[in-house]
Amino acid sequence: MTTWIFRARTDCVDVNTYLRDGMVVPWLVAKQAHARQVEIGDRVYIWRVQGRKRAPRAGIIANGRITGLPQERPGEQEALAPWVDVKDADSALRVELEIDRVAAPEEVLTRVVLLVDPMLRDLLCFRMAQETNWPLKPEHAARLEELWTRTKQPGP
Repeated sequence: MTTWIFRARTDCVDVNTYLRDGMVVPWLVAKQAHARQVEIGDRVYIWRVQGRKRAPRAGIIANGRITGLPQERPGEQEALAPWVDVKDADSALRVELEIDRVAAPEEVLTRVVLLVDPMLRDLLCFRMAQETNWPLKPEHAARLEELWTRTKQPGP
């Protein structure tokens, strides 16, 4: 089983109002090579990039799991409302992704937090920022899960 980071471009979709716990959404898988690797049950973290609109708190904002394999899908009706750039809602290779948890604003694993982490600072999402989906090495997945779980813990 693979753990992934999937990019959410705030210039294309209002992810702040789009994602909700328990929601099932179609999500773009841009490369055929990645589409061949995706399996049902794979874990996914959603990475909000700042984009041209300078979204607040770029970083990991949600997690979920793959529930449907990649296939050519149009932007589904419930997904169209928040799309800013309608061409990005056109038919494309997408997986079905069930959202397990959306972080509250104070729970976002920010880009800065990840960049200063000795293990996570070399994530592909930093080195290959133009990509859409990034598979994680097992050690990166374990560390990201550790940090993600802590964000839900009550403070001291």
